[in-house]
Amino acid sequence: MTGLSVNNARMILDEQGVPAAETFSNVTFSGFPTSGTTMMDVTGPGNDVAPRPTVTTTNINFQSLATGAGNLYIKLTSTNSQAFTMNMTGSNQSPLVAGNGPSLSDPPNQTTVAGARISWP
Repeated sequence: MTGLSVNNARMILDEQGVPAAETFSNVTFSGFPTSGTTMMDVTGPGNDVAPRPTVTTTNINFQSLATGAGNLYIKLTSTNSQAFTMNMTGSNQSPLVAGNGPSLSDPPNQTTVAGARISWP
């Protein structure tokens, strides 16, 4: 997906059991409530034997959300509990630009849960 504006609608990507290279570029999330929000939900199979196709992110702009209010910028699920890593490069919520993305991720930044891992460089 390139050049997408998401206004108060959760973006859901479900690979339906077939890993694929995915690109999210120039995606903007806005208009969400300030509590109980999940903006992006990605589900797909991991692979412990060989690298799975890449999920690439560049210039992802999330509406700023407060921590401790049931909010998530992104939720990542590995459907088979094998390795599925998503690197959130180029986001306005990166810790490199004082964003709180690492706090509002499921699983939390740099933590692997049932194969899923989100990294906010």
